[in-house]
Amino acid sequence: MPSLIVSLNGQPLVHAGTDACTSLSWDISCSRYDESFAVLSVQGMIARADDKYDHPYWIESYSLKAGDTLHFACSALSGSTPIARLHTHEQLEALRQEVARAEAAGEYDAARAANRVTVRDRCSIELTTPKSGVRMAEAVGAVTAAICSGDWSTEFRPTEWRLRVWAMPIPNTSPGFWEPITGGAHVALRA
Repeated sequence: MPSLIVSLNGQPLVHAGTDACTSLSWDISCSRYDESFAVLSVQGMIARADDKYDHPYWIESYSLKAGDTLHFACSALSGSTPIARLHTHEQLEALRQEVARAEAAGEYDAARAANRVTVRDRCSIELTTPKSGVRMAEAVGAVTAAICSGDWSTEFRPTEWRLRVWAMPIPNTSPGFWEPITGGAHVALRA
């Protein structure tokens, strides 16, 4: 399965993937603090001959609205949407080192401590699959974000994908659950 097809409100949005992809993933984050109701990213990994991986991105931080619905499906056909950005293994390693340096220097502490203003009282994400039915995460009160994601790999359980839906802050992210890729997954965003 070399591609991921994403539809938004019944209309095609992206057909991501190449024959070289070893994994494809998508994630949606709905935050009470961000101007955008929610954002979608679609990315993957491409194995190189030197056992390193490059990371293509088809969509990064695509703004979504309350009431939007998305459908995610795997396809045996190669994707037709061009890659928007590619991070090489070397670029990602340099970024990781810079983030580690900034963390150690305390450069992110002030941003984390700053008071954030809520833009909305609540938001939620509903994930529906043929096998598990509906699962939901809601951001309300002390919970700041609802998140949903899916990961598919050629190397590990290629006929299934790992899906997760959770709210933050929590001590650990959701370990997720495995579902057959057949039938896809539906996501609905609620205010």
